[in-house]
Amino acid sequence: MKKNQAAIAYTIVGHDLAAHLFHVSVTVAAPAEGGQIFSLPAWIPGSYMIREFSRNIVRIRAESKGEPVELTKLDKHSWQAAPCKGKLTVHYEVYAWDLSVRAAHLDQTHGFFNGTSVFLRVVGSEDVPHVVDIQRPAHEAAQDWRASVEQTLQFFDSPSHDACLWRLSVPQTTPVLDLPYATYIEWQGAQR
Repeated sequence: MKKNQAAIAYTIVGHDLAAHLFHVSVTVAAPAEGGQIFSLPAWIPGSYMIREFSRNIVRIRAESKGEPVELTKLDKHSWQAAPCKGKLTVHYEVYAWDLSVRAAHLDQTHGFFNGTSVFLRVVGSEDVPHVVDIQRPAHEAAQDWRASVEQTLQFFDSPSHDACLWRLSVPQTTPVLDLPYATYIEWQGAQR
C-alpha cells in the first residue's frame, strides 16, 4: 500500500429508477501527474464471455476544484483525464438493466450491482484503499431504504420476546398478503 495516500472514494446512488440509471462518482485525491487513467474491465472472473461493461456508461465528465477537466476516451473501456492539480472527481451514469449477477439492475422495486460493472478502476492505484458510499435513492419508493437495511425502523422493535419477524421472498408481482399482523414492505419488494 502507498503510505499516506488517501483512499479512492466511490459514491453510488440509484439516480433515476425508471430510466435504470445509477449515478457513480470516483474521487482521486492525488491523480497521476501525466493525467489519470480510468477503466472498466471487459470481462468478469467466472464468466468467460466479453461483457464490455463500459457500453453501459451513458454520460461521463470530470472536474477538479469545481472546474471541468477534459476526458479523452483511449479505447472502448478507458478514459484519461487531463493533468490537474488537486482532487479529481469523475462523475458518470451507468445504465442498469441486466438481471444477471454479472452487471447491474435498477428499477422502482430493487437495485443491485456487481462492482466490476460500475466502479471505474483508477489505474496505478490498485494498492490504495478504496471506500464505497452507497446512498439511498431520492425516489419515494426508497424512502425507508437505509432504515430497512439496518432494521432500525420501529416496525422491527418487537413488542414482546414471543413475537416473530418473518421475511418472505416473493415475486414482485405478488399482491400484498392479508396477514393477521403488522406488515412492512421494503423497497426491494422482498420483505413483507
